Amino acid sequence: MEGTPSSSSGLSRRLWGDAQVQASVLRALHHPFVIALASGVLPREAFQSYIAEDAFFLKSFAEGYSAAISRCGPGQEHVARGLGELLQGVQEELKLHDSYAAEWGVDLSQHQQPNPATRAYVDWVHAIAQDPKQGVAGILSAMVPCLRLYAFLACQLAKGYPFADHEYTEWVRSYSSAEYLRLPAKAEALLDETGGTEDFGVFLFASPWLLLVCPILLTPAGQDGGAAG
Repeated sequence: MEGTPSSSSGLSRRLWGDAQVQASVLRALHHPFVIALASGVLPREAFQSYIAEDAFFLKSFAEGYSAAISRCGPGQEHVARGLGELLQGVQEELKLHDSYAAEWGVDLSQHQQPNPATRAYVDWVHAIAQDPKQGVAGILSAMVPCLRLYAFLACQLAKGYPFADHEYTEWVRSYSSAEYLRLPAKAEALLDETGGTEDFGVFLFASPWLLLVCPILLTPAGQDGGAAG
């Protein structure tokens, strides 16, 4: 598994191949946070910070999927069902997040506000979701980058560090698993179907990468490269 879009010609594949998007993808793959995580030397507090911030992303995705469902029109019942499955997945992950955080020694009650970078991203997703001019494709194009980048990073790390066995190995295995990979694939299939060939997607799809690169890199340790220290 390479972690790239499964479609060879759809909108999601075309947007993934955008030069700006690819530059950000490579920057993320070689980010100190990702390298340190892959090799098992990432400071535990950096990963704990990531876990705390991840709750805000999950909530923003739940909002995005709910908004996309509400934009489905006549004849798009199957699209609504697909979005409903994605929403259910996020809701289930939110239920499990508290226990997962506790396993890592993270008290989410102490993290009531996201850091500024996370706030910028979730506010951006919120703005897209609440914009009445945005349809299903517009909302999905704001969310697909995170789904796909997690898959790409995890698959590349699993391939590059096949014998890794440390406390972060489970994260890599989880996001490179068939169970997870079906999520970006489903979202991309819905984006391909609802987005057609409209160019608006290039801006929406690329903006998250260019604005913040990736949720996993938004912790303070990840931003300043301290994760590799």
